[in-house]
Amino acid sequence: MRGFRLESLGIVVSPASTRPRPWRHIKALKRLADLLDETPENWGILDDFFERCQYVPAKTKAVDAGAVDSDWDGWQEELNKDPSFNHPLLHLPHLLRILGPSSLTLYKHVLGGRRVLIYTHPAVEPACMLAQGLADLSDVSGLYPRTLARSPKVLGMITLHDIDGLKSYSSSGWIACTTDKIFLEKPWLYDIVIDLTTGLEQIQMLNRGTRPALYLSRQASGSKKGSNGGWSLVSVRFTWSDIRLWNEVEKVLREDELEQGGARNMKWADPWRIYEDACVLCASLMSGNWRAVSACASGEGPTNQRDGFDVEGEELSEEMTDDPTAKISEPRMLSRTPTIRGGSALASGTRTHTAVIVALLEIFHRHTAFLLSVLDEVLSGSSGLQPRTTIILSPKRMAAFGLGSLSELDALFIEWLAARDGRRQLVVRRGWKDLVSVVFGLG
Repeated sequence: MRGFRLESLGIVVSPASTRPRPWRHIKALKRLADLLDETPENWGILDDFFERCQYVPAKTKAVDAGAVDSDWDGWQEELNKDPSFNHPLLHLPHLLRILGPSSLTLYKHVLGGRRVLIYTHPAVEPACMLAQGLADLSDVSGLYPRTLARSPKVLGMITLHDIDGLKSYSSSGWIACTTDKIFLEKPWLYDIVIDLTTGLEQIQMLNRGTRPALYLSRQASGSKKGSNGGWSLVSVRFTWSDIRLWNEVEKVLREDELEQGGARNMKWADPWRIYEDACVLCASLMSGNWRAVSACASGEGPTNQRDGFDVEGEELSEEMTDDPTAKISEPRMLSRTPTIRGGSALASGTRTHTAVIVALLEIFHRHTAFLLSVLDEVLSGSSGLQPRTTIILSPKRMAAFGLGSLSELDALFIEWLAARDGRRQLVVRRGWKDLVSVVFGLG
């Protein structure tokens, strides 16, 4: 219907908080909206809400306990203090089951500081929860000795009016949700888009037969013709190097599902689901990971991974320098295990839903710490080079990160991580000679 008016309610979260938690106010805002719906002429309700909840710094004014977020004390403490079902992380296990191994593709893009768009139909709450969940999975607080570039900003809902504003966040990346389908016709605005409309029913727990679709934004080489400048969307799923990490995630999800009364019946309505499971099985067998768990989760670096699904790319033509990572010939043990605030959730015994969530966060954060540890060795080992010298990483050295030697997505991921570090540029060499040497084990 055209011409109707919409009225919105919202809050501004205090920036003084270590970790703002706007979802703590959802219940109060919903109650306020219901009151306004019942008595639309009584705007005094808003005045009362504002007076009760406003935050006035440097004053002794009594403040509503839910209006100001206290300092953050860790994941376990945060989840225990927020028993409501409004916390985005409480839905993390369900969202990971829906996305499957493709969730690791989103994880790489967020950790790499890319622009992530979530396209959905109303209601937008599941998409917003996914956005915050991805940000929390890729959190690097306390996992790296250096200060990385700013983490991607969770922008929430965006419309066409926000297009110009997106440019100001491009350097650090962002995660946003939209219901405007026209964004799918403007792929240059983002790096990856997830279409939740293809899996909307299962997100609402009505069906589990269809995976949401993921698309990479790509520009054809030298093509600037047409209204979109040669940009297009390319379907993507996951790389084979993701299987080791996904097996550990799936193990936690499976145990949680069994504790809740047995695994749910799966519907094989989507051929992609059959294809996906076949790929997971093949990748597990080829990497020697059948019925195994992630080596990262036990404090070890991942072993040599097999080739990943590749998105066709071009040979890099930039000036090549000596590979500073020649000393990294084999994947190594992780020298230090990061401390995950909130305590370990992997203890024996029956685990609560909160403990399952913390266990999932630990898996991702430990894997992040491993990747950053290897990256630090690569970049620190090039200290003798000129400041602006580009580090060239051969495909064979990708094994040190536990990533696929032939996967273009994995190669881009490492380049993104190095860009967030900011010390010097890193490029993964992908000439045809390098790829042939990997395939046939030459050199």
